[in-house]
Amino acid sequence: HLTDVTIHSQPGMGVVGNRSENITLTRLSVIPSAGEHWSTNTDATHFTSIKGLLRYDGCRFDGQGDDSVNVHAYFQDVIQKETPRSCIIQEKTPSGTHAQTLDYPDVGDILELTERDTLTVVGQYRVVQTEPMPDVWCCRVILDHDLPEDTAPYILADVTRLPRIELVNCYAEKHFARGFLIKSRDVLIEGNVFRDIPLAGIEIAAETHWYEGVSPANVTVRRNRFINCGTAIMIKADCKRPTGQKIFNLTIEDNVIDSQRGIYARNVDGLHLARNAIHAREYDVRCEDCTNVKGLPSQ
Repeated sequence: HLTDVTIHSQPGMGVVGNRSENITLTRLSVIPSAGEHWSTNTDATHFTSIKGLLRYDGCRFDGQGDDSVNVHAYFQDVIQKETPRSCIIQEKTPSGTHAQTLDYPDVGDILELTERDTLTVVGQYRVVQTEPMPDVWCCRVILDHDLPEDTAPYILADVTRLPRIELVNCYAEKHFARGFLIKSRDVLIEGNVFRDIPLAGIEIAAETHWYEGVSPANVTVRRNRFINCGTAIMIKADCKRPTGQKIFNLTIEDNVIDSQRGIYARNVDGLHLARNAIHAREYDVRCEDCTNVKGLPSQ
């Protein structure tokens, strides 16, 4: 529980967590000192492979070179299949994990099998044995049933290590990427303000090129305000062939948006829009390859 902490300058990320559980940030401020413009040159906060509850309450973010919040699990490649149920896995992020420590599953964790190019989930496996090998940056796992004969088209993600997220009453402004970048399931984003963010105030996504997943589900975005953002809310499965519905059950309601673009949604099954006041210069709402959409402005 991190309370009333201020970070004025850090040549990297402000707060990084990996393989942790139950984290609460109350009134954390990652902001420049008076007269300065930069606080962190990358993310203000970045959490990976977290369990339990991750809660931000009353935090303030200003002057980041990247996102203010990024939460995700890692995608893992099967780099060697030893038996039908035993393999060696490795995440291949461009510069290793952000905590610079090995990410690996525990016994009993559930690994989701996903098509690499489309982010379509095709199966699940329970880990029955694990052997982390940090010296060679990989992990041997034994699973509860057989993998596909050809594993090259697939990646694995530990969905046991996805936190429930609550982001409430925070303020994010003047940084170069996204405000909140969310790649998790069971998420509440409520009562926040996003100002002068050139990309998205909130992005709900998965990004295979960074090996950051998974595709989100069960996300509520309500009673937030977006002022002069590039896009207020962006939702997408970011992969080579983003066709079909990979993101499930999003509710976006009672938000006030005054930005370049309003809400962009792609690859969503179950999108509910209600009572959003949108004043956008390019478009209010744009949906591509979405199903079960309710509350579009034209309706």
